[in-house]
Formats: sequence, C-alpha cells, structure tokens
Amino acid sequence: MKTRVSFLFANPHGHHSYFTVAALSRLGSVILLCPPLQLQLSTGRLQVEGLKIVTPTLYVLFCQLLSVLFFLLYKLRLLTERHYLDFLSGLSSSIIKSHSGLVWVHYQDYLQLSPCSRQFVRKDICELIIDSNPHQPNWCTTQSAVANADAVVVPTSSMSSTYLMISKPVVVAPYGGNKAAYTQFWHAIPCQSPCEPPRPKTPFTIVARSNSFRKGIDIFLMALDALLLNPIFCEYPDIEVCICGLVQEPDALELLTNFKRRLEATRSAIAISAIQYSQSDYSLLLAKADLFVMPSRLEGSSPAALEALWLGIPCVLSKECGVSQFKHGRHGILLESNDSVLLADAILLALHSSPLRADWRSSLAQDRQLFTWQNYFNAYRQLVDFL
Repeated sequence: MKTRVSFLFANPHGHHSYFTVAALSRLGSVILLCPPLQLQLSTGRLQVEGLKIVTPTLYVLFCQLLSVLFFLLYKLRLLTERHYLDFLSGLSSSIIKSHSGLVWVHYQDYLQLSPCSRQFVRKDICELIIDSNPHQPNWCTTQSAVANADAVVVPTSSMSSTYLMISKPVVVAPYGGNKAAYTQFWHAIPCQSPCEPPRPKTPFTIVARSNSFRKGIDIFLMALDALLLNPIFCEYPDIEVCICGLVQEPDALELLTNFKRRLEATRSAIAISAIQYSQSDYSLLLAKADLFVMPSRLEGSSPAALEALWLGIPCVLSKECGVSQFKHGRHGILLESNDSVLLADAILLALHSSPLRADWRSSLAQDRQLFTWQNYFNAYRQLVDFL
C-alpha cells in the first residue's frame, strides 16, 4: 500500500469481530472499540499473533475502558441495549474527531456517527452481517447505513444483489468455520475421520442452532414431533438433541416445554436440551455430533453452520442459512423449502443411512478449505485500491 491506513473498528457485540480485525490488520493498523473482543483478547482466549491493534493516545485508552464498562452494565441488565449502542456511537464519533483520517469499519446499523464527526472520516465501510428486507424492523436503518457508507461488505452474493442499486463498491467476503483454529484450545478438538468409524450403539447426536423463531425452532420441533410418530425413527435406541443457545422467547420456550412433556409422556429415548455453550464447549460438542441442523428463516451467512462443516459434520440447512459453499448431496441436505416435513425426512435419511453420512464426511474432508476464514481475508484485500 502506498499510504498508511488506520482503521477504527467499532462493534458493540461479538459476532465475527476477531476476523474483521485480522483482515484489517493485513491492510493497516486498527484502533479497536469492541468490548466483547477486547475482553476475549485480554484474557488470552484468542490468538493475537498478526493483529495490528494500536492504542495511539491515552484518550483512546480511556474510551476503550469506558466501552467495556458500558458493555458490562448492559450484560448485567443495568443498561438497555439502546443506551449501550448510543454510548458506543458517541465514543466512536469522539475518537474519529480526535484522530482525523481514520477509516471507520462497522457492522450493519448498530452504531451511527454524529453528522459533525463524518467530515473527519477517511472512508466508511459498512459490513452487513444479516440479510434484511422491507418486512424487517431494521430495513430502513440498514438502508441508511448502506447509503452513508463508501463501500459495503457482504458475506454472500445473494445479499449483494439486494443492494445492486447502490452505486458504490460491494465486496463479497464469505465467512469461515475454522474459528477454533484461532483459539488457545483448538488442539484439544478431536479430528474427524473422513469415514465414520464403526462404533457401538451410542446416542445419535443432533446439534441444532435453532433457539429462536428466526432460527426456526418451531420448524425443528415440529419435525421432531413428526418423527416421533414414525416407527422407523423409533427403532434407534437413543437420540440426543442439543439446541445451542438459550431459548428465551416466551412462545418458543412454551413450544420446547410442551415438546419435553410429550417426550416424557411417551417415554421416548430422545433427550433434548437447550444450552448456551462457551466457544470451547461448543466446538467440542460439534466435533462429536452426527448431524448439524439449522432451519433458519433469516441469516446473513451462518457461522455456526460453517463451523460444523469445517469440522466435517454433515448438515441439514435451509437456503436462508446463506452458506453458498454448501453443496447439496455432497455435504448434506439443503432443504428445498423451510418445511418441517422436509426437515423430518432429511433427518430420518441421515439417521438411518450410515454409508451416506460417511460419504458426506469424506466430501467435507476433501472440501475443507471452502470453509476457512482465509477466503474472507482474501476478499478484504479487494479494498486496498479503494482505500
């Protein structure tokens, strides 16, 4: 690069912040205003090699410490999300005004700069991390964030088509699934064999990222309900269903509670849980899974699905999961429509076809590079000329 570039990466939540900072570090230095990531890096949970994170002044350090305080208050529910976002937006504007010429990198519409601070920005890069449409509550604010940006980054080409009317650079930067390789515990994750080894009749483990209506918890539970009536499904002695993430929506929690009651009434061998796993526990759970299921209604590109694919776990996904690298019939099953009957059929096929699962695992082992974050890093390099 001919000129030195400094970025302010600001994000109130975790998401895939680490990899955006890693991508930006390949282009210049980064001022970080992302409390969850700041805490992860300070506790040594993620690797810091290769990251060009700088704290140029005591004022920036003060803002960073203040952002962590706001984040902790938010997590303790002593601060609403709206107030937390407003505070971080104000800190972002303040840092930009005190360090003219920064490239501001942010996700979606979470944070907004004050009008007077925009004149000090070198470039505004907005990365969209979840798809939107006119029926979504964030549609107008997302459109506004895109309109104010100088360049837009999206995880899939299908998302880029939503914003083709915007006359500015659009970079497709696909996510990866090898997050565990950038943590301090990745060596503890057991490697998957391309072929499923013979084993005794242990529980068939289904990992599902479906803890909300947006992620299709109702579709998933309806599919399991349908399978309970199928005698072929009931031939399998033990099935362990792990829903990843707490179920907090009242209607979703009621669905899960009622399903558990039906399991108890029928004395089914199915065990179901809904747990918020740490990153290390989640990766270890995925590594021993037989099948990953995600009937999501709306995503950008699902990091959870990508992580399962990188670990070699066959998947049943909805098209809305946004994993463009996923190949139907080679890596698992891509549902034609987000329908509980189709999902039940797909789960039943995977459960009772060990050779098919072995073929999927073998294909995933061959295609593992499709699901790494290196593709995301390479895409960000396209911004060099723009900067």
